[in-house]
Amino acid sequence: MVARLAASLRATTWAVAPLMAAVASTWIRDGTADALVAARRQEARERQAIARDRLAGADFETKPEAYYLWLRLPEPWRGDGFAAEARARGVLVTPAEAFAVGRAPVPHAVRLCLGAARTRAALSRGLGTVAGLLRSGEGSGAAVV
Repeated sequence: MVARLAASLRATTWAVAPLMAAVASTWIRDGTADALVAARRQEARERQAIARDRLAGADFETKPEAYYLWLRLPEPWRGDGFAAEARARGVLVTPAEAFAVGRAPVPHAVRLCLGAARTRAALSRGLGTVAGLLRSGEGSGAAVV
């Protein structure tokens, strides 16, 4: 049974769907794919400009056409505490702890996804919330036991 099941899986899941292959081929030949890539890059640059404006003075690292940035947190913030406070205000960010492997020290930082917001206006509002938290200096709000 295992051999027959493996053959069935190969036949049904190891190939590109013919319609998708045809669409992709057409888009590559007629320039649609290049136009889509250019539009996505331009949108990323626009969102990066919003981030630079809303997070002016903050310590972050990114690339001009990236849909994310790493925000280093000032004292007394820790990544998990900052993420919890942002979530309480309706903004989701990912603490650096989520990307840690093993037991190595984790930077006090969060990853902001600039592509998740449906609109630039929504992104601007969310980044405004993040900037407000940075300025508040509230810290993690968690008790240490």
